[in-house]
Amino acid sequence: MPYTEKVLHGANLLVCAAGLSTATGLVAGTGAVITAGLSARELSRRLPAAAKPLRDEIASRLTDALADQHLPEAHRALIPQMIDKGLPSAKDIMEANREPRAVIAAMLAKLNQPGADPALQPGLLQSDFTRVMLPIMRLLLQDPEQAKLMEAAFQDAVLQHFQALNDRIEKLVAQTADKAAELALSHELVLGLARRYAGGAEDFISACRGLERALEVASQRSPGANLDAEIAQIMAEVDRLNDEDKLEEGMAVLRRAREARREKLAEEKAALVALLDKGIAQAVLARSVEDAVNCELEKLEIEVPESSARFEALRSVRRTWYERGRDLGLNFDLEVSIALAEACLQLADTPAKQATAQNDFGNALSDLGARESGTARMEEAVAAYRAALEIRTRETVPLDWANAQNNLGTALRGLGARQSGTARLEEAVAACRAALEVLPRETVPLDWAGTQNNLGTALRDLGARESGTTRLEEAVAAYRAALEVLPRETVPLDWAATQNNLGAALWTLGARESGTARLEEAVVAYRAALEVRTRETVPLDWAATQNNLGVALRNLGARESGTARLEEAIAAYRAALEARTRETVPFLWAQTQENMALAELTLSEKTEGETSAAHLRTALSHVDAALEVYTPEDTPFYHDKATELRTYILSRL
Repeated sequence: MPYTEKVLHGANLLVCAAGLSTATGLVAGTGAVITAGLSARELSRRLPAAAKPLRDEIASRLTDALADQHLPEAHRALIPQMIDKGLPSAKDIMEANREPRAVIAAMLAKLNQPGADPALQPGLLQSDFTRVMLPIMRLLLQDPEQAKLMEAAFQDAVLQHFQALNDRIEKLVAQTADKAAELALSHELVLGLARRYAGGAEDFISACRGLERALEVASQRSPGANLDAEIAQIMAEVDRLNDEDKLEEGMAVLRRAREARREKLAEEKAALVALLDKGIAQAVLARSVEDAVNCELEKLEIEVPESSARFEALRSVRRTWYERGRDLGLNFDLEVSIALAEACLQLADTPAKQATAQNDFGNALSDLGARESGTARMEEAVAAYRAALEIRTRETVPLDWANAQNNLGTALRGLGARQSGTARLEEAVAACRAALEVLPRETVPLDWAGTQNNLGTALRDLGARESGTTRLEEAVAAYRAALEVLPRETVPLDWAATQNNLGAALWTLGARESGTARLEEAVVAYRAALEVRTRETVPLDWAATQNNLGVALRNLGARESGTARLEEAIAAYRAALEARTRETVPFLWAQTQENMALAELTLSEKTEGETSAAHLRTALSHVDAALEVYTPEDTPFYHDKATELRTYILSRL
């Protein structure tokens, strides 16, 4: 787990916060919390009193630091202002691991945020600021005596996060109380699982969903009927440890048992497989990707003794994790599928298998990357598809080559949508058109339709950035062509995805026309897609269509006299945000936040007085939320667009 996540989530926060202080009182206090489960109030009582504020300590050393440097007078006057506005919080210092340059970088990031004072942003000024602050920060952060002066700030951060964690644990336990009672699980286990899921990276809804799944897994007690007494005793011991919320100890028991049984694998195959299945279930409870992957690989060695057959067997296991993660919005399962795809690459002993493994690797990376605000996973996906295409040539395996080209087009389009300019989108169109050159509609209609669908999406994104409508008309034609060979009865999800994309293209065209015919067609397409895309079966796809439906309704509402359509649009966005959470799919969450801002802005234009102003304030809060995710580095196109929207809203206010 990255360092920042360790600091910000779960009981690890207490461990890391204690490690950042040299004071024994804080260490002892946090250690007691972890072992005894004390309340935040009790922790506060055990910790030492507050120390001198960090601001005062920096100020006391600033005069000498400025005197030691040859600086312009203007910079000498501005540096104290920069310190005042960029002062790091305890959270900033913990995230920077008390490393002086990292803390200064966090201070500069605050000074460079949108809306910050531009007088404090010139590069030369910030370079001088770094030179002045570096010796101060080294003294304050690396000297043990000075570290004690910041102890109170670390204590506050620990207390705040610990209290928030306690509150979330209580809500999770209350939310799943009926399920826990139904399964007759111990209070210690339920509370322990709630602690783990409360401290995870998910939003509250995902945490509840994950906790409910963990409770069901925990209730699946050991099947001892066909196992010897020793194995039954081990599984009972694991269940006992689980009941006492000793999940890691239970995992350790299983690891030791697996190692012992591996020596007698021939006669105890069934027992070891059962232990591995229990290990996979335990990995879900403990949220351990590494343990899940290791158990799957060990199980594969037992169940598929022929090494030549393991590649395809492992691909099948990977596909199960991938499809569950893709369809149910489970990021953990996608992370497992990525690790299993990397394991497939290790087993690939021929060029053809290497290309297949790279393609699978790209698929999992692309799906998980589409949910994140950064572009690292998407870039990795593009690299994986290009690696596959170095082996899959058009001359030797035309259909496999076309499949990799189509996937490459999808990843390039995902990258291009987040970047300014059209280079990536043009590459995506070229990749999809290349695939269609060798995909016969008559013999592989579903592959042909899928590529037409992806081509339409890339064309739609390009058309949205151009003044004409040629690309958009081509996108509509591509979607309609795909629907000609996608029967709803046999491939309902593919049909619904294409209806959703058709609606997006029609909406983009309708937004540029004076009438409402295209917009009405878009609404019809989205509602058709929602007949198949349900929250229960494909929650993220359902949310995407709800979001798109809201966009079309907002445009219709803007052209009508009343506000009914706009109210429908906001209801659709709110529905989308039930599944699109910042923790699980930050980029998609930000898109819907931006759309909410546009709907509120439109409502403000149709109302007057304080009602209009209230809608504007709500619009501003939504666009500010989106800009917390949109960054100039990862999503420059969306960042610039949202920044312009924010400027306009402020001008209206």
